[in-house]
Amino acid sequence: MKGRNHVIANVATIGICGIGMAALYHAKPDAAGDVIQYLGYDWLHAIGAPSLPPLVLTLNAVAFLVGSLLPDIDSPSSIFGRHLHFPGPHRGVTHSIWPCLLLFMAGCACRLFTWLGLGYVLHLFWDSFSKAGICWFYPISNYRRYPNGAFVKRGRHLTLYSVGNASEIAVLVILWTVLIALIALVFMGRIQAQWPLMG
Repeated sequence: MKGRNHVIANVATIGICGIGMAALYHAKPDAAGDVIQYLGYDWLHAIGAPSLPPLVLTLNAVAFLVGSLLPDIDSPSSIFGRHLHFPGPHRGVTHSIWPCLLLFMAGCACRLFTWLGLGYVLHLFWDSFSKAGICWFYPISNYRRYPNGAFVKRGRHLTLYSVGNASEIAVLVILWTVLIALIALVFMGRIQAQWPLMG
C-alpha cells in the first residue's frame, strides 16, 4: 500500500479490533483482561473513554501513525524515506518480524513503543496481502527475484490487492464500511460493548 493508505487501513483496523475487544470485554472480561492490561487500557480508551489524559492519548496516536509509516523507511520515495533512508532493499529487514519484536519488547518499558509496534505490525500485515507479499522472517526466508528488478515472496500467499491499483482502494472501502457498520451497531445496541473503567 501507499503510505497514506497504510494509515487509512491501520486506523480502520485498530477501530474494528477495538470494538471487538470492547465487545469481548463486555461478554467475558477475564478473557479480554490480559490484552487490555498489556495495552494499559489505552486501546479501548482511545476509542471511547475520556479518562486518560489527552496528552497520553495524543502521544499514543502519534506513535501509532509513525509506526504505520515506518517500515517503508527503506524506500527513498516514502514519506520518511525521503528524509531518513534506511539502506537495503525495499521490503527487506524493515519488512520482517525482527523490528516488531524489538518494538514490543521496548513496549514493556515504555507504552509508546507498544503503539509504535502496533502501527508497524499492521503495516506488515497489510503488505503481506499485496501481490508481492513480504517475507516475515527475512533474511532467513527470501524473495524470488526477477530480471526486471521485482522480487516476490516465494510460495503461495493470499493476494487481496496490487499496490497503486483500484484493488487497493477497494480494500480500504471495505475496511471503513465494516468499521462504520460496527459503530452503527454499537450505537443501535445490537452489539454490547463495554470499555474498562466506564461501568
